[in-house]
Amino acid sequence: MPEIRFKPGRKDLILIAAVFLIAAAAALIIYGPAARKGRTVRITADGKTYGCYSLDEDRTVKVTTSDGFNEIEIKDGKVSVKDADCPQGICVRHSPVYRAGESIICLPHNVIITIEGETGEEEADAVSG
Repeated sequence: MPEIRFKPGRKDLILIAAVFLIAAAAALIIYGPAARKGRTVRITADGKTYGCYSLDEDRTVKVTTSDGFNEIEIKDGKVSVKDADCPQGICVRHSPVYRAGESIICLPHNVIITIEGETGEEEADAVSG
């Protein structure tokens, strides 16, 4: 069987360059200066605000509901769930959040942890993770 070699033409090179430019622009939007770092974290339990805390001050907050508990850690400007007694522990395995608009949600306990921007409001266009 004869060997087939790919020789990129001018249009192929333009397409490859365009794909790389789009990927670089997307990475800058998500991870660059446009990604707004949050200032505060709002914790709600059963639909009511449990507390708002600064991301600049390290602390541990234990949220207890009728369904169980979540131990939330604020450290180095990031928020994570360190311990919870929910059945699957998805919230505990979630990566730390720190950008405005990101959230960690514990459905079994109805606890929502949301990072907020400078104005104290969620950034609607921020990327969630």
